[in-house]
Amino acid sequence: MGGAAWIVADWATRRLNPQVASAVDLVMRDLQMRVEVNAFDHGGSTEAAQAAEIGAQRAVDLAEDAKQLT
Repeated sequence: MGGAAWIVADWATRRLNPQVASAVDLVMRDLQMRVEVNAFDHGGSTEAAQAAEIGAQRAVDLAEDAKQLT
């Protein structure tokens, strides 16, 4: 039973992780395109973008952690 659950969870994460990563990436790129050019001259914009990138990776990691929990 545990082996079957692992196979299903592995299949689900392999299928969902690319979709989640792609969706998050598209949203981030859209938001970055909406930022005014002069906002990049102010401090903090780079750090905020890096934090968003880390958050996007954590969304993918969350699915992998859920699989490990299963």
